[in-house]
Amino acid sequence: MTTSHSRITVAHVVLSLDVGGLERVVVSLINCVDRDRFRPILCCLEREGELANEVRGACDLMAVMDKRPGIAYIMPFRLASLFRSQGVDVVHCHNFGPLVYGSLGGQLAGCRGVVYTVHGPEIPSKRRHVMFQRVARVSRVVTVSDYVRRGAIDLVGLDPAKVTTIVNGIDVGRFASEKDRSEFRSELGVPDGTPLLGIVARLTPEKDHENLLYAFVRVVSERRDARLVIVGSGPAMSGLKRKAAELGIVDSVRFTGTRLDVPNILAALDLFVMTSREEGLGITLLEAMAAGLPVVATAAGGIPEIVVDEVTGYLVPKASPVAFAHAVLRILSDKSGARRMGEEGRKRVAERFSLRRMVGDYEKLYSQLVFGGER
Repeated sequence: MTTSHSRITVAHVVLSLDVGGLERVVVSLINCVDRDRFRPILCCLEREGELANEVRGACDLMAVMDKRPGIAYIMPFRLASLFRSQGVDVVHCHNFGPLVYGSLGGQLAGCRGVVYTVHGPEIPSKRRHVMFQRVARVSRVVTVSDYVRRGAIDLVGLDPAKVTTIVNGIDVGRFASEKDRSEFRSELGVPDGTPLLGIVARLTPEKDHENLLYAFVRVVSERRDARLVIVGSGPAMSGLKRKAAELGIVDSVRFTGTRLDVPNILAALDLFVMTSREEGLGITLLEAMAAGLPVVATAAGGIPEIVVDEVTGYLVPKASPVAFAHAVLRILSDKSGARRMGEEGRKRVAERFSLRRMVGDYEKLYSQLVFGGER
């Protein structure tokens, strides 16, 4: 396909735009890309999702393919037809499922380039998945952290020359500006002087909320007034609620389900926590640090590339509730130190993880694939 129009048309292929870090990155790319140079369209393979309204006005086209469970053999051909009709130059596949259909569709349509972004650390365990990543006709593989890049090269066996890291970025101003601290606390029934810890993440096993509950038992044994808010939804919700009841902390833990008002939630917290077993590069960690919060997190995956131990917060080993609780109590007992960590975290995100830098890096990549260099 030759580019006959003045703008590069980029088709983002996702499963859906449900609430999550990957989906936030896609929303940011679509909303913030230079519209004089790029024309974004969106292909949701399964359904729209809760964040679809945030990009509806920015997309030239939003196509929902209504894929059902199982292998959809016709999907590459449907995508190829769509790509040809829209004059797509670059197909941008976000994670493995979209790679399968998007890369084949892009190849059939004769698109100029296929980008595959690996947003998380999950390496497909099935041999055929690994083999597909090796043989897929992909122009460039993008990983969101150096940790994920090492996995793509060492565990999957991808060509290092084709793998580049573009770290996630956020709109720092959206979180750094002053917000009403009392509104969300009032909703939770948590007084202003009460220590409030929070996590924003999908309720899935790899986020390891269960160990967070075990750690919180130790926190409330010393700080009985402390409260924990768990923001997010997912398959582990009912089990986590039962576990909180078993541990006797049900009155100190709040489950909110999915929320779209994350800046207001972060403004109400004193400390952000994350107990992940695996993490590519946590968007919510960046958002919490941009909001000026100190962080206690596990040293898992790409997290140490964000959090500087004893500077912006504390890093602790995975699945270590005793160490995690100790780090939380250290921060709660040192308000001036917590404030200093929060300030350092905000500065670090502004300098290294800005939205403009991330979008600019992808813009350069798209241009290189179509024109052979930055336009």
